Amino acid sequence: MIATGEFAMVIASFCRVGGCFLVLPGLSSARIPGPARIYLTHAVALTIAFARGGDGQPVETASDLLALIFAESLVGLFIGMAARMMMLALSFAGTAIGMVIGFNNLFGQGVEDSESQAALTTLITFSALVLLFQMDFHHAVIRSLHRSYEVFPQCAAPEPNLLLSNITRILSSAFFIVLGLAGPFLVYGLIFNTAIGVLNKLTPQIPIFFVSLPVLSVRGLVLAHLALPEMLLRFVDAFLQLPIL
Repeated sequence: MIATGEFAMVIASFCRVGGCFLVLPGLSSARIPGPARIYLTHAVALTIAFARGGDGQPVETASDLLALIFAESLVGLFIGMAARMMMLALSFAGTAIGMVIGFNNLFGQGVEDSESQAALTTLITFSALVLLFQMDFHHAVIRSLHRSYEVFPQCAAPEPNLLLSNITRILSSAFFIVLGLAGPFLVYGLIFNTAIGVLNKLTPQIPIFFVSLPVLSVRGLVLAHLALPEMLLRFVDAFLQLPIL
């Protein structure tokens, strides 16, 4: 016997929590030191293992141990990717908003990724991330990890159909949520560009594009100032109400 039931439960919890924290928004950032993430993973894994009462199945062979690590890491990655897809959808909405109001060419370093990102997109995603942690988003993730053993027991291989159906549901929900949040900016851009196109046809001798660009940017910033606080609050509410499992 490689591991008893109690020790196998600790290993399973560590793999599940580690897989989740590997892609979870905020905790997976390269700005957080690696040892700090490992210590946090250990603490949460031990908490979940003790909360489950050490009710785990013993591991007999090395192949069973490898299957346990693979299955538990896959479940954790699925839970973390559910939250990651919501943040990616918000990042997509921020890119669309910046493109509409003419601020998509101002690039800077992203908050979580090392790749460059539009400054407005970084502002939106970072503000949403701060609000999520202020509203105990990390507690909701830990509760989801604890409840996941009722849906995906230890050593039980996750059903691909269940994972794919949940991923599809989360992706569609995230798309409709951010589409509704970015709707005012898209409508504003459509109306403004249509009006500019009509004016360009009426007065082709005037460079309408250079005249209209400052107006587009200033009005877009005013709209962002008025709409972004409510947009972020609605996104956080929808994020926390979205069932992962």
